[in-house]
Amino acid sequence: MEQIYDYAVMNAISASSNKWTEADIPLTTTLRTLSASTSVKLRYSIDVKLAGKIMTLPDITALIASVTGHPAMKASGGYVMCATPHVGEFSYLGRVYDPVCPKLAYKWAELQQIGKHPYLTFLTEAANGLRYANISLYGVVAQFDRSIGPHVGQPISLDYGNVFGRPSGLSADSMVIGGIVGWSSKGHYVMDQTGAVSLVNCLDADDIVTDWPNLRAMLISEIGRVTELHDVNGQELVSATELMHPAGRVWETEDEPRKTVH
Repeated sequence: MEQIYDYAVMNAISASSNKWTEADIPLTTTLRTLSASTSVKLRYSIDVKLAGKIMTLPDITALIASVTGHPAMKASGGYVMCATPHVGEFSYLGRVYDPVCPKLAYKWAELQQIGKHPYLTFLTEAANGLRYANISLYGVVAQFDRSIGPHVGQPISLDYGNVFGRPSGLSADSMVIGGIVGWSSKGHYVMDQTGAVSLVNCLDADDIVTDWPNLRAMLISEIGRVTELHDVNGQELVSATELMHPAGRVWETEDEPRKTVH
């Protein structure tokens, strides 16, 4: 049995966090298809056996490839997708980092006095963060490495938003797990103890503009949204302001200079 949801439907589903659980967002997806109006639709295969499974690295790369149409290519330290040579020799639209050693993840959490949290499982079982266009999931970074080459590189450190720059009002049992940027705006993705994810102002955790029932739903919705705003070569079709989640554009503090977009 299959159902097809467009983004409006997915956003409605994601917003109903009190009615939907992780099992309601299926794990497996097939490649995105374009409707006659060029609005991207996603086809979701309902698989009860996989729906409640903890995500793994193959799950993440398959999910992103299915939503975006860009296959994941193995590289040292993880996977890359959609080379963007117009940006740089080793530039890619997406990067997924290999899971981190549990010892390092839980040591980091212990130092920050963070107890058991569902995002720590994601870091050790699925991926130590990822980047896709202007969206990032943060990871544990034991030692910074700024070398340039064909390797995946490093995620943005979880220290951002948790150790320093933590939004005011963020509950002690919640974690900043990632971020999104526009032109002059920045939002944090926050995960609570239930695994639900919210997009909040980077300075004020009470300024919530949208939420999802779980990380999988957030990735499908957000990565799908920004993919639609790039061409097949990873070139932006819109301004940096428009790459920000629509509800987060109220956080822009400066007007973006007008430029020609492709």
